[in-house]
Amino acid sequence: MNHLYHSLSPLVLLASFLILLLSFLAPVPILHERVSLLKVEVDSTASSATKRWLAAPEAPIFTPSFHRMAKRSKTILARATNSTKKASASAGSSTSATHTLNFGPMGACSLPVPTNSNLTCTSPSFTPIFVDLVEAVGLSSTQQATLPDQFPLAPTALFLALLLNVLCLNSTLLSSLASHAPSKAGFLAKKQVTLRKAALGAGFVSLCIGLAAAICLRVQLAKVVKEWNALGSGVAELGTGFTQLWAGFALEAVSVLLLVAEDLTSR
Repeated sequence: MNHLYHSLSPLVLLASFLILLLSFLAPVPILHERVSLLKVEVDSTASSATKRWLAAPEAPIFTPSFHRMAKRSKTILARATNSTKKASASAGSSTSATHTLNFGPMGACSLPVPTNSNLTCTSPSFTPIFVDLVEAVGLSSTQQATLPDQFPLAPTALFLALLLNVLCLNSTLLSSLASHAPSKAGFLAKKQVTLRKAALGAGFVSLCIGLAAAICLRVQLAKVVKEWNALGSGVAELGTGFTQLWAGFALEAVSVLLLVAEDLTSR
């Protein structure tokens, strides 16, 4: 039975680590369009100012001796006035472009729709700040107020959970190696109990910290989705990153249960 635990635990932990790692690194610095914690589609408006100027004619208009020049100047002024009205009417015109904003633990990306030629992302950070990216899209102050400014602590907590997951994986691998190849790894057999306890402790703490951080992000972004959709200026929804987080932590919980069962059966 212990051989079964030693075979399953490393595989389950490895799958858990890979899933959690992908959800942590998306959409910055990888998987810009596919995985995110929050996805916001918005029509951003950028005003296009029209440069216009009028050159007044230097010739006198109301001088009788220049009757033809005056008539011609009036015609030019009339055309210029019409052009000014058209320019004034088009000065307030705006061009609308649909953008998709993808938010993740380490940053965010802005993707124009339908083309992806102008993808813009923030720099990867454990404390990402989204203000500059949101302002560059051209959102109103009301829209900007509903979006998250930053994730101050959750990314660091997720990173710590990943590190503990790696520690749990390494301890489990060493314990499994001592069980499957005692002749080649006999020096590990004496420390197998210590390795198992280290793996169990690291896995449990990783699970607690990671779930707490994921739940905090889920509550924060669910509020953002509700407020954004209430504005009626676009569609916001929770991304597939949360699905990956739940799947990764579920697999980690399974591995912790396997370690507990192994510890109980080995006594």
